[in-house]
Amino acid sequence: MLCSHAISVVRRNMKEIDITEYKKRFYDVKNTPGEHHFVSVYLLNKFSSIPDYVNPDGTKKVCGDICFKNNDKEFAIEVKFKKIRFSKTENNNWFVEKKEPLPKYIIILSDNYLFIIPWKDFSDVYNNKFPPKKIETGNKNSPILSEMDLVNNISKKFIFELKDSDVEKKIINKISEINKEIEEFYV
Repeated sequence: MLCSHAISVVRRNMKEIDITEYKKRFYDVKNTPGEHHFVSVYLLNKFSSIPDYVNPDGTKKVCGDICFKNNDKEFAIEVKFKKIRFSKTENNNWFVEKKEPLPKYIIILSDNYLFIIPWKDFSDVYNNKFPPKKIETGNKNSPILSEMDLVNNISKKFIFELKDSDVEKKIINKISEINKEIEEFYV
């Protein structure tokens, strides 16, 4: 977990990177840095507010990987990198029991796309593909949802094709909408 002060120091001193450059430098390389890196290097610079938690491990029992808190309420964003699957706890809480709080959004960087999807839309697709079962007690993760499952079943307004020449502009516009929601969340 990064504290707000550490994030603000990093933000002041870090050059922003666009999604095309990020993907080329860090996605298809031998030692892919993974989800933590994607959140801290690419995503955090896109938000106008500093999150209360940056939590790509699921520690502290905070919902999602990027979490803004207002008293006892949470505005959470789940992030997936390459593989779209969930831990046993996430699967049980979010898909089987639908325990509050649920993430507001899920952001997924896959081979060919960046997805920024409201949780409700995503969970509908996920539950249609993998109908929720009883509470999982084993140690296994959920099945993997493919990027094509999303491309074929989610609104195009949530899909950002990485080979699109103005993909970064479209991503920034979408995250600007989320930033407005976060501002309203704090009111």
